[in-house]
Amino acid sequence: DLKEGGRGGSAGARAHRMRDLLVIGEVALAMVAIAGAGLFAKSFRTTTALDPGFDPHNVLVAKLYLSPTGYTAFEQRAHFVAQVKERLEAMPGVAGVSYAESIPLGFQGAPGCGVEVGGYIRPPGEAPGGDRNMISPGYFQVMKTPLLAGREFNTSDDRDHAFVAVVNQEFARHYMAARDPLGVTIRACGQPTIIVGIVKNSKSSGFVEVPRPVVYLPLQQRYGPLGEYDRGIGLFVRSSGEVKFAVPLLRSALKSVDPAVGVYDGMAYEDYIGASVFAQKVAASLLSVLGGISLLLAAMGLYSVMAYSVSQRTHEIGIRMALGGRRGNILGMVLKKGLALALTGIAAGILAALACTQAVASLLLGVSPADPLVFTSAALFLLAIAALATILPARTATQVDPLTALRCE
Repeated sequence: DLKEGGRGGSAGARAHRMRDLLVIGEVALAMVAIAGAGLFAKSFRTTTALDPGFDPHNVLVAKLYLSPTGYTAFEQRAHFVAQVKERLEAMPGVAGVSYAESIPLGFQGAPGCGVEVGGYIRPPGEAPGGDRNMISPGYFQVMKTPLLAGREFNTSDDRDHAFVAVVNQEFARHYMAARDPLGVTIRACGQPTIIVGIVKNSKSSGFVEVPRPVVYLPLQQRYGPLGEYDRGIGLFVRSSGEVKFAVPLLRSALKSVDPAVGVYDGMAYEDYIGASVFAQKVAASLLSVLGGISLLLAAMGLYSVMAYSVSQRTHEIGIRMALGGRRGNILGMVLKKGLALALTGIAAGILAALACTQAVASLLLGVSPADPLVFTSAALFLLAIAALATILPARTATQVDPLTALRCE
């Protein structure tokens, strides 16, 4: 009677229910945004902490496109990149230089290479071969990719000598699990090729990709005529100091060889491979902002509703206290109401967040779309904010003077 009587009536009860639903909706939306931001932030941290199989620190990477400047013949391109490499290696502060057909974890991905291995029977539906990268001598040293067996390429691996290849661990495991790959002749990219080395697995197209067979071929031996699409040449410069100091050295070396050749995507390799997790980084940033705004709105809404509820129930609270109600009981009554709204909103938000994260599961790398740690942390954080937003109106309720409240209209 006290709750529904006086100024409230049935219309007051309906208004209270509408306000409660709005607060529940605000809390639910805040839960969705906070949980989403947490999942994408964790995905970003998880993927960037993975070992790519090489060391991108202190490496400058750049893309050279030679065909627009007239370097279309194999001999022209091979001579150009050899000159650039020689000029750069002679400069102070340069610890190593190499170049390759593809930049691992770059924008283009790795090209494929058909492979035939004697004695290997390909299961139905399996694509022939794996990834390919044509590289220069010293590539694995510059990238700090461990050589597990055999040798790297050298300057004698050219078109006047037998075709050779270095394969990764996954290639050896997949195609030659029962034998030593070194010295075995396979057919790679259409040519009989001798395996001369084995290197550690490394990422080529994405941080969370499963290990794939990779064939490394000498660029000076295989880099044939350019087709309709020029993939360019990836240039890697390992600096003994900060990468930014290697940029003018690269430009100087290119200018001294041919001023017409420009540098594309010249940047620190760490920043370059960050493009593979760009979607996670942007999503985490945007959802963090949205989560902060939603959290503020939810806290303000909960505080406003509870403060208004306390003001509307001043007469009721005065009668309860006049009849012997303790301040602790009054505090508990108001807190119970606020936390009930918050918990209802959090529960609805968890259900909505689970539905939303399933829709973007492909963007969450290395993280489950229902990660219990993220959801629990978001719920507890939101509950703590809701408790703070409810405490102030609750304390106001305990300070009501019974005599004043009884005269309140």
